Amino acid sequence: MLRSTWERLHGWKRWITLNGSGHGSATDVTMLGNQYGIHHPGTPLPGARGAELGNRYVAAFLDQQLRQLPQPILDRPTEQNPEVLFWHRR
Repeated sequence: MLRSTWERLHGWKRWITLNGSGHGSATDVTMLGNQYGIHHPGTPLPGARGAELGNRYVAAFLDQQLRQLPQPILDRPTEQNPEVLFWHRR
């Protein structure tokens, strides 16, 4: 569905995913599960790293959009965050 509506969305946008992640990987749910020895076989990205990346990219988005502070990590992949995949930009 997102693919079919992507071109109709106006304004600034990024389509970013985390390689090796699942639906909740950028939240504390996966991180807490990992602390109790619960690991989902389809999501090899450790919960702490997923939460770290989720926090970093959401904070960058808010700083850029609400505070008008440029955030280069939202422009392209970085060596420091190889798990972050950029699909479409506008």
